[in-house]
Amino acid sequence: MAPEILDTEGVDAAQCLINNIQDAVVGFELVNNTPMIREANEPFIETFGYPREKIVDAPLNEYIVPDWLREEATILDKRTDAGKVNYQHVRRKTSSGLREFLYRGIPYNGATVDGYAIYIDVTEVVQQEQQLKVFNRVLRHNLRTEATVISGNIERLLTTVQKTPENRKETIMAIKEAADNLESLSEEASQITQLLRDSSQSSGDVESHSLLQESVAKAQEKYPDACITSELSDQSYIRANDQLKPAINALLENAVVHNPSETPHVRISTEHTDKGAWTDIIVDDDGPIIPETERKIITGDAEITPHQHGNGLGLWLVKLTVDCLGGDIIFEESPVGGNRVRLRVQTATKSL
Repeated sequence: MAPEILDTEGVDAAQCLINNIQDAVVGFELVNNTPMIREANEPFIETFGYPREKIVDAPLNEYIVPDWLREEATILDKRTDAGKVNYQHVRRKTSSGLREFLYRGIPYNGATVDGYAIYIDVTEVVQQEQQLKVFNRVLRHNLRTEATVISGNIERLLTTVQKTPENRKETIMAIKEAADNLESLSEEASQITQLLRDSSQSSGDVESHSLLQESVAKAQEKYPDACITSELSDQSYIRANDQLKPAINALLENAVVHNPSETPHVRISTEHTDKGAWTDIIVDDDGPIIPETERKIITGDAEITPHQHGNGLGLWLVKLTVDCLGGDIIFEESPVGGNRVRLRVQTATKSL
């Protein structure tokens, strides 16, 4: 059924468009290069979750742009101030967390409005495209790689049956390692499938400390030679659900299995950011740095291609999980010389 067209009598053309468009639209005035909200349509109110009386005449970026994305927003605002049209893929903070939008900023010479911002929600489209690429390219590549290892070593074993036991043992261990990798890949693929099947599962208030301590205990039991510790701040609640636990487990496991040290060191901690609105779950390790190309693919700063797709599914499980929770994943260098991975999720209201 077509949406009902609102009454347009006595309304100018721009206002008529704003009232009837089904995407989120806000009209703003630039005051010292800061966009101040002067009007907003109903889809904007519903998408971003703020009462109209709270946001009208307030700074736009304060409400919908997280602190770590402000630089990008400032650049777009300057373009609008210079009379240029903006058309860009952006992430903005909504009532359900971070979402992906096609943003169009249009300068307008009005009495109290200098421009209009239109936000077209493309979250589902972007996530589905990414999920298809992960399964089509990443999974296929890794299955082919491990199968080749097994096949090659079986042939090697068959040609060395008359050789020393040491040769045979080395070959058998290579086959076992590849088989173990296939088993791990299958488990990660199963977890991702379950995640996507339950992607509409609602989030609630989750006490983060018990969840993280449980993951640490599980990882320490599985990898007794590793040193896995936690440094958690005061008890806090986050907006999450059961999907988060497998992602935390995968992140801890990745930090251990990709570290060649006899005693890998891993530390998990929490930190609040953006005036406490977001909680970072931080995993530090002292292992080899994740290649820049792989980091960029995971964060979306580089495209998945047949020759560029990252290694394994562990980090993809983490990435897809935080996407479903409306969060973010950020890679940094750890103070202990390895990787620092931040899983950024919304802080629950009861912790604010």
